[in-house]
Amino acid sequence: MILRARCLTCPGIFLAVFLVLSSAVMARGGETRPDIFTSGNAGRLEGADLVEKGYSHLRRGEEKKARMMFKKALKASPPEIRARAYVGLGDIQKENPKKIYQAIKDYRQAIRLDQSCKEAYYALARAEMTYGQAVGYREAAGAFAALICLQPDYRDAYRVWRDSILDKTGQENEMVAGALRRYLTEHPDSAAWWLDLARYYYDLGQADSALITIDRLMGANPEFKSPEVPLLSARCHLDLGDPARFRQEYERALEAASLTGDYRLLLSEAETIFQEKDRERWRAAVAAGTGDSFSRCFWTSINPDKLAAVNPWLVEHYQRLRCAELNYRLKNPHAPIHNDENLNRLLSYQTTSYYFASEIFVRRKSPLRLDQRGMLYVRLGEPDEIRNFIPDVFYTYVRQSGRVISRSPVPVEVWRYGKAHFIFEKAGMTGGDFIFRPLDTGRGLGDMMKAMESQVFQPDSSHDIEEYYVAQFMADDNQGLNLEIYQEQALPPGITPAAAAARYDTLWNEIQRSDSPVYPLPGAGEKHWLAVHSLKSPPGKSRYALRLKAGGETWNGSGELDLEAFNPGSLELSSIVLGEDPPEGTRSHERRGVRFIPRPSLAFSRSERIRVYLEYYNLHPGRDRQRSYKEWVDVIRCEGESGPAGRIAGKLAGLLTFGAKKENTSITHTFDREAAPGQGPVAETFILDSSVLEPGRYRLLIESRDNANGFWDSEAVLFEIKD
Repeated sequence: MILRARCLTCPGIFLAVFLVLSSAVMARGGETRPDIFTSGNAGRLEGADLVEKGYSHLRRGEEKKARMMFKKALKASPPEIRARAYVGLGDIQKENPKKIYQAIKDYRQAIRLDQSCKEAYYALARAEMTYGQAVGYREAAGAFAALICLQPDYRDAYRVWRDSILDKTGQENEMVAGALRRYLTEHPDSAAWWLDLARYYYDLGQADSALITIDRLMGANPEFKSPEVPLLSARCHLDLGDPARFRQEYERALEAASLTGDYRLLLSEAETIFQEKDRERWRAAVAAGTGDSFSRCFWTSINPDKLAAVNPWLVEHYQRLRCAELNYRLKNPHAPIHNDENLNRLLSYQTTSYYFASEIFVRRKSPLRLDQRGMLYVRLGEPDEIRNFIPDVFYTYVRQSGRVISRSPVPVEVWRYGKAHFIFEKAGMTGGDFIFRPLDTGRGLGDMMKAMESQVFQPDSSHDIEEYYVAQFMADDNQGLNLEIYQEQALPPGITPAAAAARYDTLWNEIQRSDSPVYPLPGAGEKHWLAVHSLKSPPGKSRYALRLKAGGETWNGSGELDLEAFNPGSLELSSIVLGEDPPEGTRSHERRGVRFIPRPSLAFSRSERIRVYLEYYNLHPGRDRQRSYKEWVDVIRCEGESGPAGRIAGKLAGLLTFGAKKENTSITHTFDREAAPGQGPVAETFILDSSVLEPGRYRLLIESRDNANGFWDSEAVLFEIKD
């Protein structure tokens, strides 16, 4: 009962004392009183001698003699001596867990007697941390802050406060920042403290002051290479509305992390949206020294607009993270339920309606110390609605001797994303922090487990491409492959779009980027546009991205490639491209003298004339030096085929099969062709009359034979006829 009373009454009063003391110290510019042992006063010397004898006995383990010396010193008149004696009495008690509270009382009394007794503040803070619980750490924070204002480099006080106190208040940050600022004017080479000071300014919402402090840090310590410096600079610039500078500084942070091997902060700020597979890959990458490559790959892979100058997902993530840090931090991060998986599992809510493992929040807890709402915010963004209320069904109960003596309603907060509701309760066992409550009977309850494996970001100005087509050709220099990607988009009239494409390696490192021509589609009144993206690629695995941009909006697509090389020794066919003929006098795409409009969707209306285009490679001349080939064209209706039309490229004939049901509707052509003398690719094109085809899905198969040597090749494509 004594401890409970202490927890309820002391923290606010004692912290107020610290704030008053620290204000007085700051007003004095951090000056302290003269050392009591240099005074010429006889009483002081006698009392000081008693204190020293007490500590001598204590070091030898003679607690009774030590206690006797300290109690005698309490009769000395100088308050500094009596304060020192109380510290000694507290030091005797602190080793006994049952007497830790008595030690705390002695240290407090020492501070009341001498507000500049640094050892009393230090001993009190350490004792409070030993006592633990929320109130212990809270009072330790106040004692450390007051001590740092007196002397920032006193023993390890500052380091312990910085690293072990997780619930620092804004006022404490201001106090410590002021003390560090004064200290650094005389010790400018303390690089790590300059960085800490910059971070305190940032936490206080003073991005400008943080950047000035970073400049002073680098001016005084130009060899300081911590990745935290450019990373903090990046976040400051983002707060100030400069995403371009944010990107530059973030890249510098990755480079610094690669040089130093220190990825801790980069990891803690990114892992809030990691999936389990990402954590495994991250650990492997850091072990292999490729953490910077993993980071770039991760952010690019989830970026909806990969060709943007600044990754919008990376910017959005850090903006969400900033909001969560300011509004959804744990108020009581030292509570056992936030730090022990077994205790969390025992005390937190479980449910029979769906699997919910609340301890995942302990496993994923990072130095950011976000509460469960904050982790949800970073992943899903701002809720559509937040409602706060105090229901009649949730209560916190206070028991004494097994009897309920009082109850109080529990505040509840509901976050809505679409039709999904996430309910958070400010339960007493969390020390005032909200935790997710999975209600068994709640219809539309959000799935927190699924949310913790999700990443939701789709800006209003960014759209996914629904249909596009990738065609593979041999490069003109016969070195590698040429890809053409056809993208069509309906736009408001009067807007001329711009288009671009890029190729990447398997880790999303950009290799090539090029602007792409765009063409208005005939008959659409410049409401529909075609973008033709062209990329050169070697055989093997790679990635690509494409974008059409108009009026501040973008339509984005990306994918993976696993390309096979064309065989230089035998007949080879390119991908088949289906489209339509452009009207005379209009701009259009052209390949090897053939003008046509590629159809990205591979869907045609019945009776449309379908232009078929492909290319022949490695045709050999016959005895008369003439190149010629025979071509069989087969169009058959298919049912049961899988895979979206328009996204299949390369060697398809061996991948396609017929469905169980067939109709007799088909088209068959046989062509005997002659190519121009010489070498190089040959363009092949002809028209399919779709008026004879019933609506449905079709396979177009082209089989060809080189008349000079009898070599064969084939290529196929799926398309659709609609009413």
